[in-house]
Amino acid sequence: GQGHEGGIFTVEAPIHASNVQVIDPVTGRPCKVGTKYLEDGTKVRVSRGIGASGSIIPRPEILKIRTTPRPSVGKSLLVPQSSENAALYYCKFSVPNIS
Repeated sequence: GQGHEGGIFTVEAPIHASNVQVIDPVTGRPCKVGTKYLEDGTKVRVSRGIGASGSIIPRPEILKIRTTPRPSVGKSLLVPQSSENAALYYCKFSVPNIS
């Protein structure tokens, strides 16, 4: 920065979200996050990287809330043909007539 003659000095700057690390619950050091599956099939976050303990990292409550709801099972995701938006879902590919 200006006004400095040289050497090492601290400058505040933004950090990208991909560079933020969580704290390993066992070692208390920053670590990367990986995923593993428990024996019962549950997907969990685990600490990984240099000096990581490999322990399970609990998910915060805010991460358990979905911003986009999952589609309900058994319902079609396409609009029925009688809808006014049916043209948006028109398939431009056709099956050739083999006969």
